[in-house]
Amino acid sequence: MRASDLRELTAVMRRAAQASRARKHDLEAAMGVSHGRMEDLWSGTLELKVRHLVGLAELLEVPPAEILAAGCPHAQAAGRRLSDWIGPVEPPFAARRAEQESAAAEAEDERLRRLMREEIAAALGSKARGKAK
Repeated sequence: MRASDLRELTAVMRRAAQASRARKHDLEAAMGVSHGRMEDLWSGTLELKVRHLVGLAELLEVPPAEILAAGCPHAQAAGRRLSDWIGPVEPPFAARRAEQESAAAEAEDERLRRLMREEIAAALGSKARGKAK
């Protein structure tokens, strides 16, 4: 990454951190920066790492890519996309989460079916007992 890009990205991150109005300690914790080292990060004395960017994005509840796009606007004009190199990308955790949600929904559906069968059987049983009297 060019030094000018790094400065621009860091400046955008600093503005976002300030706009969050989060306490300094909370920012440091979210970004994984040691206590009292935020100014070192903003000045470039402390090397900017992906965990810093991701931590800030999580604190702000925004996608990390949005911070990168704002801090590296010229990168949007790149001639290629990652998918040109490796094909469509679906994060593994997203696929696992979708499978887990589907399995949980199926289990819940089966539980409701079982409860309904039990209730129907109980209702029919009480009617049958009522006729026998």
